[in-house]
Amino acid sequence: MNSLKEATAENHHRAENTELVRLIFQKTITPDQYSNLLINQLIYYSAIEQHGLVGSELSRIVPIVNDIRELNCSILTVSLLSYEYADYIATLTKQQCWAHIYVHYLGDMMGGQMLKRCVPGSGTRFVFDNQAESISDIRMNVSIADSSEANRAFDWTIRIYNDLYRRITETS
Repeated sequence: MNSLKEATAENHHRAENTELVRLIFQKTITPDQYSNLLINQLIYYSAIEQHGLVGSELSRIVPIVNDIRELNCSILTVSLLSYEYADYIATLTKQQCWAHIYVHYLGDMMGGQMLKRCVPGSGTRFVFDNQAESISDIRMNVSIADSSEANRAFDWTIRIYNDLYRRITETS
C-alpha cells in the first residue's frame, strides 16, 4: 500500500516547481510579492481553521498577519482562486479537511523551514511550538484514503500560485 506522501508526490513536485516557489528559492521574491502570497494564503488558511481542527499551537492566522504587517506591502493582489478555494474548503467534511491540513500545515513545518531562509522578513509563519507533536497529530488524522483530497489541495495551490505569479510579476 502506498503512503499518502507517495500518493501525492507528483503534485507535491509540481507545486514545488511553480514559478512562484522558484522566486522564493532563488531569493528574488520581493517583499511586496511575498506579502501578496501571504495575503492569499491567509484567505484559505482561515477557511481551513474555521473547521475547528487546528489548535492555537498550529494556527497560522496570527503569524501570517504578523509577517504581512512586518513587510508593509504597498500593493495588494488577491487571486479570486484563493476565495474559490476557501469556498471549496468550507464544503468539506472534517475528515476531508485533514487532507488540506496535511498539505499546507505539514508543508509549512517540513519544507517551510527551507523557505524561511529564503523569504523576506522574519518568516514567523514557519515557526511552530510543539512541532513534533503537531506533525504526529496531523499524520494520525490523515490516511491514504485521503490522497485524492490531498491532491486536490495541491491542485488548488498550484492554480493559485500560477495565477498569483502572473499577477504579481505583471505589476512589478
